[in-house]
Amino acid sequence: MPQRTAKQRTLPRFPKGKRLTEEEAADLTRAALAVYPTMTIRDIATETGRSYGSIQGLLKASGVTMAHGGNRQDAAGAGPTSAPAAQLTPSNSISSAVTTR
Repeated sequence: MPQRTAKQRTLPRFPKGKRLTEEEAADLTRAALAVYPTMTIRDIATETGRSYGSIQGLLKASGVTMAHGGNRQDAAGAGPTSAPAAQLTPSNSISSAVTTR
């Protein structure tokens, strides 16, 4: 469970499966936008009782550019050391490195 901060305590909580009114959805969107720079979508969903997809949908609908997650390789080349499968060619694939005697 993520550590709670003052910002996280301001997130509204809704019962699972409850359909939100327009006003509730607007309140949730404002609260999620306020904490999204410091919390993950998954943490916001956990704190509010909503699904990951519903929080992601609210943020996208409000025009937020999603942060990249996982071990994606950045432009500077830092990140995972293995090439993605789409970048493998016969000259650098494992099967071409194996030689027969």
